[in-house]
Amino acid sequence: MFQGRAARVLFFDSGMGGLSVFTKTAKLNANASYYYLFDHEGFPYGNKSEEYLQHRVKNLLDRACSIIKPDVIVVACNTASTTVLPIIREAIDTPIVGVVPAIKPAAKISKNKSIVLLATPGTCSRAYTNFLINEFAYDCKVMRIGSEDLVRLAEDALLSACQQRMTYEEFCQKACDMVKLKEILEPIWSCHGPKAPDAVVLGCTHFPLLKEQISTILGPKIHLIDSGEAVARRVKAILEAGYQQTMHADLKTDEESVLEHEDLLAAEEIIHVPGLSDAEVFTSGAKVAVYTGTCSQDERNKMESTFSYFHFRELLSFDELSKEH
Repeated sequence: MFQGRAARVLFFDSGMGGLSVFTKTAKLNANASYYYLFDHEGFPYGNKSEEYLQHRVKNLLDRACSIIKPDVIVVACNTASTTVLPIIREAIDTPIVGVVPAIKPAAKISKNKSIVLLATPGTCSRAYTNFLINEFAYDCKVMRIGSEDLVRLAEDALLSACQQRMTYEEFCQKACDMVKLKEILEPIWSCHGPKAPDAVVLGCTHFPLLKEQISTILGPKIHLIDSGEAVARRVKAILEAGYQQTMHADLKTDEESVLEHEDLLAAEEIIHVPGLSDAEVFTSGAKVAVYTGTCSQDERNKMESTFSYFHFRELLSFDELSKEH
């Protein structure tokens, strides 16, 4: 399937949140090469209409596929995934992995049968989200908190931390406005009693970037759950099938790919593909990050620092990428 080269995995998000999924996927699939496309011009997605997202995401991925020719696409954005997956899967002949709010595992582990969906306003209101809740959390009280502010808080904190060359641990401790974060999370931490929420779904890929801070505010009794490990495993299954030349057409649906809580926490082994040459290994890893639109020099410096932190070798605008190819 990969014609003597490392498999190409294209990540797509509105901003930097998909990096939380990328880190888990790259750890589990070390012999693939990674490209990251983020819609800087359209950020954030949480306040955009379904029509806007359907048209924009399809066009961006069509254009990216013609240049990068990925073997797998990861739509590392809950807002986009709950809106555009059927459309892009029909239009693009490449395996596509979406990110789905982890409602199912949250409902399973909640002893109080009270969970929170912490997501963007768009994800909270989508019909697909309603389906997941009705299907897997019908016996739970589900509080929905849609916050654009939390998306921006995570994005700004990550950019600032990487520009200041902090370690990830320092980022978790210093680069976030904890007062603002506590204000956003107030509907959760202010709940008390036997029916208080005991599981929170991090329903935006930006939010795991702030997992340590969120946990500090909410306390150890509340489980925080995201879909990063499930996506990593799904990509692994697709790549292994590709290496064996036995790609299956009937892959699991997105809600089926969200793993149980124990699986999400399980340690994983890095794939070592038999027969992979030294030259092919050299081409693996994080390669190029691509942004849409234009940016100021300060913005570009922050973005370069961030993607350098995650070991990407180059940052290009979409126009620069097109010219190079």
